Amino acid sequence: MIPGQASAPRSIVVQPRATDGTGAGLQLIPETHRSWDPLHYVLMFPYGTDGFHLDSQKQGTNDKSVSAMEYYCYRFMQRDGLNVVLRGCHLFQQYVVDACAKIEQQRLDFIRFNQSNLRSDIYSGVADAVLANDGDRAGRRIVLPASFTGGSRYMHRLFQDAMAIVRRYGKPHLFVTFTCNVQWAVARDSVVTV
Repeated sequence: MIPGQASAPRSIVVQPRATDGTGAGLQLIPETHRSWDPLHYVLMFPYGTDGFHLDSQKQGTNDKSVSAMEYYCYRFMQRDGLNVVLRGCHLFQQYVVDACAKIEQQRLDFIRFNQSNLRSDIYSGVADAVLANDGDRAGRRIVLPASFTGGSRYMHRLFQDAMAIVRRYGKPHLFVTFTCNVQWAVARDSVVTV
């Protein structure tokens, strides 16, 4: 990221070797490239096998591509035998965070590039901007639907649902929280050992 730049795409910069032994130009590997995971997590991909990419197809179908969520769900699945990814400790945690970032970015890209299919024209974007005193910044808006987790419409829908429950059943009398310690005998007895 360049200083002063608000955001930058996540990518890896590599300099491939030329056939005559001299250095070739720099090459940018975006996070959706098949080599991004093996280049960033060398210990988890010791043989350089492909990571997630946009062109991976589901087996048995020619028209469906694998989403980032489906790919990483498959990678994180615990199976018989050794799964190197699950034994990565802190590196595995970073890999999970990067996978979540890729999944979220793929969802946001889908929403951004499919605004006409999502019927974003029915949302009153200009009216929302004027009500929020943002009239001078009104332009092309990307509308997040209520189904996008964490968006303002999603949070508003949750609030409306909570208020409907209060209206129907009255104010809550108890606020119950649960705490669990993994060292408790009850917790240890209920955990299945692998």
